Amino acid sequence: MKTKANTPAAPTAGTLRRAAEFDAPRREWLVEGALLAGSPAVMAGGRVELTHFAVDLAVALATGTPFLGHLPVPRRRAVALYCCDDEPANVLTQAELVAAYRDTRLARADLLLGEQAPALGTRAGLEAAVAEARDAGVKVVIIDPIVRALRTGGDPRAPELFEPDRLVAVGTAFRDAGMTPVFTHRIAWTKQAPGIEGVSYAGLNDHARQWLLVSRLLPPNRHGRGAFRLTAGGVAGHAGAWDVRVGDGQLYRDFGGRTWNVTVTEHADAPVSAEGVRVAATGDDRRQGYEETATPKAKRRAGSGTR
Repeated sequence: MKTKANTPAAPTAGTLRRAAEFDAPRREWLVEGALLAGSPAVMAGGRVELTHFAVDLAVALATGTPFLGHLPVPRRRAVALYCCDDEPANVLTQAELVAAYRDTRLARADLLLGEQAPALGTRAGLEAAVAEARDAGVKVVIIDPIVRALRTGGDPRAPELFEPDRLVAVGTAFRDAGMTPVFTHRIAWTKQAPGIEGVSYAGLNDHARQWLLVSRLLPPNRHGRGAFRLTAGGVAGHAGAWDVRVGDGQLYRDFGGRTWNVTVTEHADAPVSAEGVRVAATGDDRRQGYEETATPKAKRRAGSGTR
C-alpha cells in the first residue's frame, strides 16, 4: 500500500499561456555591458582577487562610479556586502582603498557590510537575511563566498545544504524581495579564461543567469602587481572580455603601502601572448608592459622582437 509520502503530487493545470500575453522583459544595467539588474549572478575566481573584485563591484554600485574604474555604472544603489571568510576590518580597509582610487570617501557610499556570514543554511536564517536587507533598502546583495553562507546555520555535512534547489531558493528569495543577488565562488586560477561550465559547486552554473569570471594570467610580482582576465556573459546575450592589471602595493611594517590601482583594456584591443602577458600595439608600449608584468622568458622574447 502506498503511503501518503510516496503519493505523487497532482499535476498543476493552467501553466500554459499564449506568447503574446507575456510582458516584454524590463532590462536595466547594473554595470553596462557586464551585469544586469534583477538576474542572479555568479562571480568566480581565485580567493584573494575574487574578494578584491567583489569589493570593487560593491563600491562601484554604491557610489555610481565605474566598475574597476572602466565599466560604467548608470546609477548608484544600496549594496549589502557579506565577505564571509574575512574579518570586517580587512574588508573595510580594502573598501577604503577602492573608494580612494575613485577620489571619493567610503562615507559617501550607500554600502552596508555584514559583520558575519548570513545563515542561509536554514529557512529561518534566509528569511531573516532577506528581511534585514529589504528593510535597509538594499538593491544588490553580494555574498562572498556563497558556499560559506550556505553552510552557516546548519551542519556543513548535511546533504540538503549542497542541493541546487537550496541555491535556487536563496537566489529567488532575494530576487523576489527586489534585490539582485551576486554569489561568489572560488576556483583554481588558470591562464585560460574559464567558462561558466567550470563553476560546478551546488549547481552554480545552472543557477546563474549571468556571470563575471576572473582568471589570473600571472602571479603577482614583488610590487603587488597582477594581471587578470575578466569575462562577462549572460543568458540575456551580453558578453565581454577585458584585460585587467591591478596594483595593490605591499604591506609595510607600519601597515602602510597598500593601494588599489587598476588599468583595464578591452581584450580584443589587447591580445594575450603565449606566455600569458598582455601585448600592446607598439614596441614602446609592449616593452613597458613587459617590464611591469612579464616573466624573464617573456622579456627576452619581447627584447628580440619575437612574439
